[in-house]
Amino acid sequence: MNLVQEMPKLLTLARLSEAVERLSGLFEMMRRQPGFLSAEVLQNVASPATLLVLHAWRDLADWQTYQNSPEKLAFTAGRSEGLYDMVPCGMNWRSLQADGAREGAMLRREVVRAEAPLHHGAGIAGCQTFVYQDDLPAYQGCTLRLTRLRDAALSAADPNRAAIVDDLYESLVLVRASAVSEPAALS
Repeated sequence: MNLVQEMPKLLTLARLSEAVERLSGLFEMMRRQPGFLSAEVLQNVASPATLLVLHAWRDLADWQTYQNSPEKLAFTAGRSEGLYDMVPCGMNWRSLQADGAREGAMLRREVVRAEAPLHHGAGIAGCQTFVYQDDLPAYQGCTLRLTRLRDAALSAADPNRAAIVDDLYESLVLVRASAVSEPAALS
């Protein structure tokens, strides 16, 4: 499986609902594409203007085909002025390991410069690890670890000092190849 990670940063938090609606529309387009598995938009707990968009594809070729499609190119070109800017975060990641839930309200995202074991234990609903597949030097040899938490306090309890990134996100919208759910209400 290939996981695509994108990070829109809102230019103003007041436009959060507009950004989520736009991304939800993109997810609906993705649902009709061969190889699409799921997509999710999450909001950074410490920095609410930062969103994390994760979408899973059967393999990298499926994502690349869609990424270069006229539909996706039109979507990208049609972004409203001043809505958000994209922050580099390392786009393509290949799945290594997974255990437990792959969805839930809270997600801890860590980027580590080495292999990273799966998290297990009390308060952890599930964990997945991925290896970086693109060419940004900052992410070469890195592992992405996504841990679904039952309790947000677990993220702050044990910060990963070896991580390049260790942050907490709340899920706003999740779309699977066959269904849609909204884990948290937008205010």
